[in-house]
Amino acid sequence: MLGIPHALVDIAPFAPLEIEHLDERKDKVRARFGVSGTEPSFTAGLMPPYWHPAERHYRVPIDETRTEGAPEIVATFGTNAGLLLSGSKLLHIVAEALGQVLARAVLAIGEGEWTGPRPANVELRPEVPQQQLLNTAKVFVTHAGYSSVRESLTAGVPMVAVPLFADQPRNAAKVEELKAGVSVEVKGLIAGALAEKIKNVLDAKTYHNAAETLAAEMAELPVFTTIPDHLVSAV
Repeated sequence: MLGIPHALVDIAPFAPLEIEHLDERKDKVRARFGVSGTEPSFTAGLMPPYWHPAERHYRVPIDETRTEGAPEIVATFGTNAGLLLSGSKLLHIVAEALGQVLARAVLAIGEGEWTGPRPANVELRPEVPQQQLLNTAKVFVTHAGYSSVRESLTAGVPMVAVPLFADQPRNAAKVEELKAGVSVEVKGLIAGALAEKIKNVLDAKTYHNAAETLAAEMAELPVFTTIPDHLVSAV
């Protein structure tokens, strides 16, 4: 309304696609203020161009700490997993599935009493240092939230994505398209089927090679702390 240039740093590029009739809704708001839609003077993404187009692309610095003896499989469903999945058996299914894979695993289960299975090869924790563990992991079982996918691609770790809502299904589909993992439908999911998906990703070089290639592309991006310099030149 004031004619001030604006910039967009996209931290969930597929999220707007999940909002029904978004363009129509935006047009109604614009009409109320008597303005037309304007394009950002600067657009930035926190993933390479293969994920989402923008004028500039950056990488987020990560903690590169490597934990000796860390598990081969990391499974987390976001910081709010315990709350969002309250009453759901999904984490129980994941724990059971991990128990069927011959590899050490860790599963973030959130706070509260755990009534699910306790396989000998699966460590259950309220929360985990996700990025640190991804630095040495071989497979990441995830809900495919944008930040989790970004961290996994940065670390070159292939994924078994079990999307739940919002932009997660589109993120998971993109992961599969890039051959950096597989997407699994949560509806009707059973432990045996999930275990097979995890085994396939763990054993197939195709997924690991693709994830490592994508990580190399990510590493070539400038660190996002350089955004201010580029922003000033844009406006």
